[in-house]
Amino acid sequence: MTPATLQGHKLYEIGPGSTPVMLPSSNPLDRVEGMLIFGLDADQRNAIYEKEGGLMELVNVQVDITQIDGLLLEHVILSRRVVDAGAFVWVGCRDYLIPMDKSAWPVDGFLDSQFYENICLSRRTVMMEWELKEMFMADFLENSL
Repeated sequence: MTPATLQGHKLYEIGPGSTPVMLPSSNPLDRVEGMLIFGLDADQRNAIYEKEGGLMELVNVQVDITQIDGLLLEHVILSRRVVDAGAFVWVGCRDYLIPMDKSAWPVDGFLDSQFYENICLSRRTVMMEWELKEMFMADFLENSL
């Protein structure tokens, strides 16, 4: 996971204090800052898709990431890269969306939200189902031989 910037997009709220949604912007200077997550397996991607689907659409985007490549005395050597990624953008009605003044939003409130708890519960359910299937198959194979 690494910080990333998506150019040409803007954050909006559905209502005051709601989890933000993002839309492409006509202003190329608008940007959304967030985290680029690597290494999700199919179950993790599907859990996110289940929760974000509906009024959100998964689109291909290019994000900017900046990495520290080294230190030279008092100077930090940075490299900027453009990386292909997927992002969920709002496809619902735009009429009542409230533009946010910020390009990022604090994740702490999200981690305390019911929405995030639902994602975690969904993930735990999938893992428990997988473990039960494995136990059933192991028991079945053991008893059938």
